[in-house]
Amino acid sequence: MLIGKFDPKRHWEKVYQFKKPGEVSWYQVKPAVSLELITLTGIHQAQKIIDVGGGTSVLVDNLLEKGFKNITVLDISAKALQYAKERLTERAEEVTWIEADITQFEPLQQYDLWHDRAVFHFLTNPADRKKYMNAMQKAVKPGGYVIIATFDLEGPPKCSGLDVERYNPEKLSNELGSSFNFSKSIEETHITPRQSQQKFVYCCFKKALIELKSVIRCPGCGFKKEETMPTDSCQFFYECTSCRTLIRPKPGDCCVFCSYGSVKCPPKQKD
Repeated sequence: MLIGKFDPKRHWEKVYQFKKPGEVSWYQVKPAVSLELITLTGIHQAQKIIDVGGGTSVLVDNLLEKGFKNITVLDISAKALQYAKERLTERAEEVTWIEADITQFEPLQQYDLWHDRAVFHFLTNPADRKKYMNAMQKAVKPGGYVIIATFDLEGPPKCSGLDVERYNPEKLSNELGSSFNFSKSIEETHITPRQSQQKFVYCCFKKALIELKSVIRCPGCGFKKEETMPTDSCQFFYECTSCRTLIRPKPGDCCVFCSYGSVKCPPKQKD
């Protein structure tokens, strides 16, 4: 028997079609741990926050009450976002709402803080996790913060009928890579609306001010490869490992990474 390809948007729209916000297992009356970690980062009220998978979460309500003025809520489900807008009434106009699958998200701006409670652990496919990380890498400013909450290693292996990937701080740090420095973790035992227990771990990271990794794309064959850039000099030549073309910078650029890399070289970043 053939099984159709899993459609995440269809799944989550169906969840919110049949369940009210207070009935889903991840519902929180007060997002206390998220608020504690956001406070500890020290970001001010004018800085930009994106809540990934925010949907029906009341985190946005609490941030508005604390005076934050640049809040974006992203969720794959239009129904979930509709619930949140209706709950906030006229205050919904103070928030930027994005309906998108995080693995397909192309950020149009950068944020000072990226918050995700219970989205990342649903990405059991390594390719989807890589797409998530690419979006996060583009979206978070150098020196910005990332807060991700997932089921911990003793948490449930499934949620909402789907398999999940469970984490501890070390495992999550390995997923984020060297661009994000671990700063703090907090464990939480979440009590669901049905009074069952779910063990979560919240991890906070700070993005490095200088990024050392850059994905360089050969202008000849299009081959891409991640390379570590020199920190105190500019690299003028680079040989493509696929077609062996010797690449040089475009006129006016200082190095091959500034011309063909996903991240400019460290000296340029410092400037």
